[in-house]
Amino acid sequence: MNKDVVLMVSDLHLGAPDMETSLIREKHFCQLLQTYRPKLKALYLLGDVFDFWFDYRSVSPKGYHRFWGELMNLIDDQIEIHYFLGNHDMWLCIDYFKSIGIIVHSEKKIIELYGKTYFLAHGDGLGPKDYKYKNLKKIFRCKLAQNMFGLIHPNLGIWLGSKLSNKSRNSQKKEEFISLENEWLFTYVKKKFLTQPCDYYIFGHRHLPLHIEFNQKSNYINLGDWINYFTFVEINPSQTRLRKYAPNDNEIIDYTEHHFLDAL
Repeated sequence: MNKDVVLMVSDLHLGAPDMETSLIREKHFCQLLQTYRPKLKALYLLGDVFDFWFDYRSVSPKGYHRFWGELMNLIDDQIEIHYFLGNHDMWLCIDYFKSIGIIVHSEKKIIELYGKTYFLAHGDGLGPKDYKYKNLKKIFRCKLAQNMFGLIHPNLGIWLGSKLSNKSRNSQKKEEFISLENEWLFTYVKKKFLTQPCDYYIFGHRHLPLHIEFNQKSNYINLGDWINYFTFVEINPSQTRLRKYAPNDNEIIDYTEHHFLDAL
């Protein structure tokens, strides 16, 4: 079997809202990886895989054993794993991830697959406005802030970080499609296309599966999440499509629920 499939997934938010609920989603995601493993070429994780993550020098958040086991199986099979930092897991230890074979990206990136170009990013801090978060992101990304947080005892630091992440996620309004004018990431894509034209612009962060065609040649795709939708992008030599894992039936199907919009 040819290993020619690339998967892109984001926003698993493992650990939320509690470890028991998270474990169910973790098992479903591992089942997805096991299903694709014989034909998988690369896995792209586009951020917020964990609801909160901080690597102390000698301590990491406990749990997620099945998730890490499946990733190590992929690495042993010479399958590339790319990890884009999100807003909930921006403090993961890049050196540690690299040491086990995971390629970490702290910024947006353009790649080429099967003759198509893909603009990839988690999506946080992009688009117009939201200046408060953009300034906070600069602070959180700096080494001084990370070192200061690292001085907090792990028991307190991980508890505090998890509480803040949970509060941030719960304070957001329910994700729903209103109009193209309200899709701020799509607004960003339309502007970006003028200077960096790509065939596909793929993001996480939005928590709503969307596929928008525009300019008769480009596509904006949001990956959705693994809290409500269990969606992901599958890329092979012939097509790029938004798909869904159906946990109850253990099936993989195309995602077609009001997601495809034509913005020509």
